[in-house]
Amino acid sequence: MVLDSGCSTVMLTWAVASQLGMHPSDATQSMRCTLADGRTIEAKRMVLKSVQVGPFAVQDVECAVLPESATATDLLLGGSFLREFKVELDREAGLVHLTRYGAPPSVASALPPASSGTSTGPIDRPTTGQAPFYSLPEPRPIPPDPKVLTDDKVGGG
Repeated sequence: MVLDSGCSTVMLTWAVASQLGMHPSDATQSMRCTLADGRTIEAKRMVLKSVQVGPFAVQDVECAVLPESATATDLLLGGSFLREFKVELDREAGLVHLTRYGAPPSVASALPPASSGTSTGPIDRPTTGQAPFYSLPEPRPIPPDPKVLTDDKVGGG
């Protein structure tokens, strides 16, 4: 999973969504997504029951489930999770610091860098004994909301 502060939502491939028990149908609300390479695709708007990164969990996180045909796309940890946090990149230490908005400064966490040492690469799964970075969702479509834009910028950078 790639941390992408320019992505408006968490983005899942069809295969990962299926593994999590999410099965969007034709009736599931669609959203247009513009990928980092400029392609625009139609994804299904759904909600993950929770997403956890290190010690931080966010409930009811909107996600875009990409179509089965979009196989060469990374999983993205985007704004629907990140908007809950102040995100700071410490390039020298190779860490991503998350501080939940409204939490005391002592409630911050430094996440290890990707294996490549860059702060924009994939987030490694936690070691044994730690919670996974996402948990099984409660699959459900998001109800239509007239304030939701239909042309979300997803995966941009």
